[in-house]
Amino acid sequence: MFLATHQAAGQIRQDTRADIPGRWLANTPMLQHDNPKVRIQAQRLTQLKATPAEKAVACFQFIRSLPFKSCGDPARATAPKVLKDGAGDCHTKGTLFVALLRSIGIPARIHLVALRPAFLYGIISTEAVGIGHAFAEVFLDGRWHSVDAYAVDIKLGLAARIRLLKEGLRSGYIVHMKGQVAWDGSSDAFGHFSPDDPASMPIEDFGVFDDPHQYYAGRGTPVPTWAEQARWSISTALINRRIKALRRSISLRAGRTNAKE
Repeated sequence: MFLATHQAAGQIRQDTRADIPGRWLANTPMLQHDNPKVRIQAQRLTQLKATPAEKAVACFQFIRSLPFKSCGDPARATAPKVLKDGAGDCHTKGTLFVALLRSIGIPARIHLVALRPAFLYGIISTEAVGIGHAFAEVFLDGRWHSVDAYAVDIKLGLAARIRLLKEGLRSGYIVHMKGQVAWDGSSDAFGHFSPDDPASMPIEDFGVFDDPHQYYAGRGTPVPTWAEQARWSISTALINRRIKALRRSISLRAGRTNAKE
């Protein structure tokens, strides 16, 4: 996640080749989809799958299985690093997802937007107008499919929805009550917001990119000062502590239930 309060969507220079699927098979220093470990992982996931959609869904399920963990510097988290770490957020999981798909010849890209901070309720408070969010777009059966339902792992998603249900809220704990947790490869699947809730929809559209680094480079973002880096490191650590506690609440809940039985 990143704050998105200083850049208007119209200021991002769009790639004139954006709608050409083949353009979204290229490699980048961030994706490194020719990295042996990335390629082997993609082959393991898809070797028994027949169609591109089935292969894409298999990659999606793997990415979703990785625990959600906020990254303090998504612009420098390469796909091999995310694979090695075995965790990530919407940006870094998206980077690995795109790399896996491109390594097996499926066009994919990152779409960056800004969401209202309501989806962070219960995790962290911020006065920012918008919070940067990344979702993937995958080209299958002649069209682009948008998906971010891989960002939140199943256990965290369940814990978050239990909290929202208890508090009577639609959005918070980084999910939306009507958000999706699965993807079939033939439609869109959003977990952080819902088209049925206009207030949760993106408030700015920054466009499509190969990876988060390309977005940051296009913004001409200055190098953060030491104080800015320190503040964001503290925020990231706080987010991850609260995420860990939220995920752990499922185990505690299950333990109490078993004890009663």
